[in-house]
Amino acid sequence: MKGINSFNSSTDQDALLAFKATITSDIYGILANNWSANNTSVCYWIGVSCGIKHQRVTSLNLSGFHVRGTVAPHLGNLTFLRSLDISFNNS
Repeated sequence: MKGINSFNSSTDQDALLAFKATITSDIYGILANNWSANNTSVCYWIGVSCGIKHQRVTSLNLSGFHVRGTVAPHLGNLTFLRSLDISFNNS
């Protein structure tokens, strides 16, 4: 049985993977090569920061990643998200 933190981490992972699925161009492969549903916590994914206490996503900094796409509504499931920087993209 999963604990509450495992469930919440899974919710964050699902939200980020749904966001990644809406990316139509990732010319440097940053998300393609680093964001995957393997055994690595989302807290170690490039551009993702998590809070110390709950290990939930608190910040996404994708500035300058040269990605293009839409902002998935699934990001609303990142209930601890306080900062989102998607500037300098759409290359």
